[in-house]
Amino acid sequence: MPEFDGDNPDDRLAQEAEELMRQRRYHDAAGRYSDLRKASPTDLWASLGYVSALECAGKVDEAEKVLEEATLRHRGSAPLHRFRHMFFVRREDLRGAALSQRALQSEVLNEGPDDQLADLYFNQGRYHEALAELERLLKDGNIEDNDLRASVVARLGACLRQGGDHEAARERLLQALALDPSNHWTLSELAEAERGLGNIEAARTRYLEALAANPDDHWTRGHLAQLEFEDGNSDKAAQLYEEILASDPKASWAKVELAQVLADKDPARAIELSTSALESDPNNPWANAQLGNLSRKAGKLDEARAHYQQALAGSPNATWILHELADICRHLGRL
Repeated sequence: MPEFDGDNPDDRLAQEAEELMRQRRYHDAAGRYSDLRKASPTDLWASLGYVSALECAGKVDEAEKVLEEATLRHRGSAPLHRFRHMFFVRREDLRGAALSQRALQSEVLNEGPDDQLADLYFNQGRYHEALAELERLLKDGNIEDNDLRASVVARLGACLRQGGDHEAARERLLQALALDPSNHWTLSELAEAERGLGNIEAARTRYLEALAANPDDHWTRGHLAQLEFEDGNSDKAAQLYEEILASDPKASWAKVELAQVLADKDPARAIELSTSALESDPNNPWANAQLGNLSRKAGKLDEARAHYQQALAGSPNATWILHELADICRHLGRL
């Protein structure tokens, strides 16, 4: 896990939970949200974050129980009823959804900040749900603040990109950039859209613009490193990852990605980096999977199988890890 800034333990827990959700490590995320909810039992957003993590982890009955507890406490919240309505719609439980549908249609509810529900979904990596909420905000036409509109349009573009619609994403991100020309996050997302369209030079230019606007944006630096590696510039990619690690020696994600870059050129360093990543994040599935890849290349199939098993335990929904594990078992004759 990355080290998060801030002195507030609740903020750090929330940030860790969101990062785990984006990594699709839903069981670990649910654990963080559970701790957060114990610390702040009346916090609506801690409860909704917990429900979302439980739902994604497949613990739907438990999620419903927590959601109904939150509904009793926050019955007047419009975002809660939007969240609750869609929770039951996804279950095809129209009877369960009806209470919130009636509340949204007939009651005077507290809206709260315009984009708070969209923010929850987006920060958790639930881009389909975030997209629907962001589109609703734009359709309602009640966003008067220019910065908020730019943020909503940019996040909408990011959701489209995550859904694979890179052309529409680029269009939205350019609209957001017109509203806020120097926003480094929008520039970086635009680079991602260009990269998805295969426009390597345009993507590289946008990444560099984003880094010029915010040199401390290691997320962007990491994605530029990915682009350089994909474009055959392994030395440049390694240099960028080394810059990240010089600034943040505990960045486990950068260690794993650098290990991938060095896997053929310097496998010993790749093993060292992956092992180091596990010291700060013992359940990191990508570090374990990378060690599995390295063991497999070295012909150590039993070690590879053990690493892939650990990786799958950390990310049970990662089908590619399951495929690697199955292939190793096939080679070992363990069908």
